[in-house]
Amino acid sequence: MNLLEKYYVGLDGAIMKLTEAHHKKDLQTVRREAHSLKGSSAYVAAMRVSKAAFRVQVAAEQLLGDLHDTSIYEASFQLLGNELRALKGYLRRNFHFARPPPPRTYSDTSKTSGPCLVM
Repeated sequence: MNLLEKYYVGLDGAIMKLTEAHHKKDLQTVRREAHSLKGSSAYVAAMRVSKAAFRVQVAAEQLLGDLHDTSIYEASFQLLGNELRALKGYLRRNFHFARPPPPRTYSDTSKTSGPCLVM
């Protein structure tokens, strides 16, 4: 498994943690998860996601401090979501590990004669 594949595999978990913290208004966790996503994204050269995650991190830090205007925080979180969707689409189109498995086709292979082999 290469580095980009490891990043992709962990991406859904990171998104889930970040989204859950956002819905709970847990700014400490949002800040920490955004910081982590910023670093891992930069490491695989997903710079748009990295920069958007940095914006979320900074906005969360500002809300934890003196600033109480949530509009920048919400806009930053929305931007990060858009960048993540774009990245996942790019990875699905260009890398085999990110493509969903092909639909399974079932054929009727039941035999109408012969013994039952259940046991």
